[in-house]
Amino acid sequence: DRWRKAAADMRRAVRERFWNDVECRVETSLNEKLHPAELVQALALLAGAVPEPSRKAVAMKLLGPSDWTATTLSQSIHKYEALIAEGGEIADLAVESMTAKWKAMLDAGATSFWEVEEGWTAFNGLASLCHGWSAIPIYIYMKAGKIR
Repeated sequence: DRWRKAAADMRRAVRERFWNDVECRVETSLNEKLHPAELVQALALLAGAVPEPSRKAVAMKLLGPSDWTATTLSQSIHKYEALIAEGGEIADLAVESMTAKWKAMLDAGATSFWEVEEGWTAFNGLASLCHGWSAIPIYIYMKAGKIR
């Protein structure tokens, strides 16, 4: 009960202090400059901190092009998990989006999934071509009920 109350208090505090109803997003800043990020929105969805009437709008913006800072491949598990949790069409679109992102690596000839979408050319040619978050698609497919 103690932790449930603490979680509810935290959700309420996030809504009161960081939720922007006009922009329909949780706002954060970096060096006092507004810095909206997909990761923040995904974590807010997962935590239940996005007000109910705005959940679908936030999820749809996570799916499409936006002015939010995109998640990295390593953080994308939170984005896809939040979208899968919304269910229905949003979950299906999340699986399609994720599939396209990882399929692009396979189409480029990858035999394992990369650290970043740019492949080996990132980080002055030092990017890994086999990384731990290679398992994200399997996890998301299972979470979405696409495989067993």
